[in-house]
Amino acid sequence: MSRSHQTEKDKQALKSISKNFNEIEIIEAGSSLKLCRVAEGLADIYCRMGPTYQWDIAAGQAVAEAAGGALKTLDGNDFFYTFDSEKKNPEFYCVGDSSFAWKTLFS
Repeated sequence: MSRSHQTEKDKQALKSISKNFNEIEIIEAGSSLKLCRVAEGLADIYCRMGPTYQWDIAAGQAVAEAAGGALKTLDGNDFFYTFDSEKKNPEFYCVGDSSFAWKTLFS
């Protein structure tokens, strides 16, 4: 979640997440580094409700998925890229443990 670009959807997601977890921390770092925190096991989830571009998260997604994590659209679908450099990414979340029903937090 972005501290500097927090949207109303971010606030709603934070509220939903906080109902399910005892401790919430917003990490100050770029999007790819936040994805790496999930890969390291230092964060359970990174959700982004604001705009990003492919180059903002592609490397972090590769690291997270190589570590066994998953990056999904809010409806739970796999996250794919196009060759359109102007297209903004859809809202997404990244998790290290896919066994929890994460997408229920966003519905």
